[in-house]
Amino acid sequence: MYNTFTNFWCNGGIERGLQNRRKEEQDGKVLRDYIKDYTIDSCFTFDEGYETAIKKNKGNWIIVENYSSFERMKTGHKKWCKLCEKEQPTAVYSIQTDEVEKF
Repeated sequence: MYNTFTNFWCNGGIERGLQNRRKEEQDGKVLRDYIKDYTIDSCFTFDEGYETAIKKNKGNWIIVENYSSFERMKTGHKKWCKLCEKEQPTAVYSIQTDEVEKF
């Protein structure tokens, strides 16, 4: 079955995605903070738009929030940084799996 994901893979999407990510990092459009054992990363993704994901230590990324704009993403990123700093969560709600996931 041909879909958006297949189209992405077949047309060099991974390489283009990595190139775009590097450029966005250089332009300050990717927000990444390391707080205690957490990595909080906010960026624009080709499939879901602006989003924030969190991982603890070397665990899996958990996507926790989507946004309609870069400005909202910056605000949300700060919120998640504060949460990780103060509460050190052991689990968060994943908007990708629609479940609470443990770190």
